[in-house]
Amino acid sequence: QETDLELNLVMGHMEGCVFRLAERERKKGIIQRLRLLSSKQATLAGTGESDRSRNRSQDVLKPFARFVGLEASNDLLNSLEKERQLKARVRELREFRRNGITKVTDSYDYRFELRRRERIKESELKRKLGSQSLLGRRSSSSSSIANKRLSKE
Repeated sequence: QETDLELNLVMGHMEGCVFRLAERERKKGIIQRLRLLSSKQATLAGTGESDRSRNRSQDVLKPFARFVGLEASNDLLNSLEKERQLKARVRELREFRRNGITKVTDSYDYRFELRRRERIKESELKRKLGSQSLLGRRSSSSSSIANKRLSKE
């Protein structure tokens, strides 16, 4: 009779554990569905660089986000995104300051000139690469002459 009592006690304990696990899985499924909905909506809103970094942050913070509400985790992600943007702006302003730019209007000219220089460098690089690809098509005597010209430039 004592073994039946112990067996019933163990079975009752096991049923309680199974019930708690099933309830936990049910709640987990609901939470995951709700979070998937919100993450899909955020993904559909835009696919820019900030969204990619937000998704990375969301993946990193996912284990901690389950202990706080959805609203609190979204507030945290928004704050992190704003912090990232502000840091980028501070880096940009420091670069302007290093280059002697003190006015916002001067920064527009600086950006314009910077883009122009980058386009010029890209076109020169394309031109050099294009001329090198043409070298492979020439005969051996003419390619040595072309190589000498390129090395002089």
